[in-house]
Amino acid sequence: MTSLTDLAVSILVNSKTLDDYAKEKGVSTSAEDRPDWRNAPVEIEKARLAIEDAADSIKRVARQPGAFLYEQFFKYTDISVMQFLYYYKIPHLVPLDGTTTYATLATQIDVQKVVIQRFIQNAIVIGYFREDPQTSAISHTRDSRQLATDPLLFESLGMILEEIMPAFLNAVPALRKWPLSLEINETGFTHANNTSKTMYETFETDPLRAKRFGGAMSVFNREAENSLPHLLSHPVWSALDKQCGERPALVVDLGGSLGHLSIALAGITKTVKFEVQDLPKTVDAGVKAAPKELVEEGRLRFRAHDFLTAQTETADRDVVDVFFVAQVFQNWPDKKVVEIVRNLLPRMRRGSKVLVHERMVPERPRATNEGRRARSGDMLMGSLLNGQIRTPQQWREVFREADARFGEVSFNTMNDRGLIEVTLES
Repeated sequence: MTSLTDLAVSILVNSKTLDDYAKEKGVSTSAEDRPDWRNAPVEIEKARLAIEDAADSIKRVARQPGAFLYEQFFKYTDISVMQFLYYYKIPHLVPLDGTTTYATLATQIDVQKVVIQRFIQNAIVIGYFREDPQTSAISHTRDSRQLATDPLLFESLGMILEEIMPAFLNAVPALRKWPLSLEINETGFTHANNTSKTMYETFETDPLRAKRFGGAMSVFNREAENSLPHLLSHPVWSALDKQCGERPALVVDLGGSLGHLSIALAGITKTVKFEVQDLPKTVDAGVKAAPKELVEEGRLRFRAHDFLTAQTETADRDVVDVFFVAQVFQNWPDKKVVEIVRNLLPRMRRGSKVLVHERMVPERPRATNEGRRARSGDMLMGSLLNGQIRTPQQWREVFREADARFGEVSFNTMNDRGLIEVTLES
């Protein structure tokens, strides 16, 4: 049994680790300045997560019985505050290197000063903006400044408020309407939008929503890049480089967008060839943005392909050594994932692999921040698309159902993402 003192000591020890690292980098770890821990070494990330979890554990122990329900209620006030900041573009109205006043903001957005104070002071409580104790002037914190200076992050806030939040709030009404459905057009999102179209089909017909979605995906992908060093260090890539035979190894990046992961992998291999597959418009954009030297060397090519249709083997479609699938399967329910995996088989031979790179959830829920993020991600995918973030056992069942020739499924956890590997054995 871990005591409060044990938890406090853990926080102290790990805080010293972070302080030493920050001092080495010449940055402050004060509550006001909050350093950026992204791309920190693995041991620093472990220390940071340990602090988060220990702090939450202390809070749970020290909290009065019944107080948790009120904390959940307060999250709705936070959402209302974020709506105010987004709709009125408040971060953009506060000078980056100066201050403003409640009266000035009231004039700018034509809202009563007392109402602005209510929202801004609630924003201050959760870390956005500062209020001068003498003059009541408003200035930026790091988080509010980032909303003002990072357009994609601001688009992400809009995506969360206008697309994701309604989908979450409609997840149970959708379940009551379609109790046994796992169709991608019978979800919290479709219920919230009163449509039979999927989320992607909805965005295709609305350029403004599509633009906001694209901006949000850029930010989410930016966060996913934290696991890139771990992905690049996986031994499968060096093994492919050493593969003997008449031809270099071929990796197909399924649903690979503009090919950013294939380009990164090409940079740490010498002979491996990469084929990025996606829908035609995305492929056209990828071809235009691709590094010319990789294309000219024959190590990178793009091919238009819908992964809901079977792969075809022709003279210019070689047998594939590895199908690399990054953050694709989480968008789909099991029956569709099984279908997609089966569609790969025409270009696979004995020894061909499927490598899946996406978030995993543990078999049992854990009351940790990492566990919460994983479970929240699963709720998100379910509410939007009836997709799923899977446990190791669920991955085994998916591949077993897809084809009995798939062997044992192995798992390599990397930061908050995992690499799921399976080989076609016959």
